[in-house]
Amino acid sequence: MKRAFALDIRGMNAIYGCAEQLAMKLRQRVMTAGFIVKVAVAENFHAAGCLSWGWSGTTVVRQGEEACTLAPLPLSVLPLEPPHIETVKSWDVRTYGELASLVESDLISRLEQGRSSMRWPAAHDHITWSHSKRALKRTSSNARNSIF
Repeated sequence: MKRAFALDIRGMNAIYGCAEQLAMKLRQRVMTAGFIVKVAVAENFHAAGCLSWGWSGTTVVRQGEEACTLAPLPLSVLPLEPPHIETVKSWDVRTYGELASLVESDLISRLEQGRSSMRWPAAHDHITWSHSKRALKRTSSNARNSIF
């Protein structure tokens, strides 16, 4: 069963060191307790969540490097329901990078066609993952240094 937890680590460097050190320590301690764990740190809460689903081990992304780190990841790491992923795949889009490379006006046009049935996550949304499903709870947030 997949479970995910999110932590806001702003200001923790004074206690635990840099983000890389904190992520490594956290992963080691959780693994010592017998859990398989992936840890991702990013300036954006949404990016940290997707990175945790897309990469194994520990991933730390510096501000401004999110796009290139997310680009090769499959769309399955997006917090979307399977029908929404299939809609995007029907556009012959398979990765974050391919989705990001769409011309903005073209993307808006395509999204307008499916607007009634789709709610797309915004980068500033606070996303909480729950238990084995990728269920979402949204609140507006500009969280920085989020860790999954």
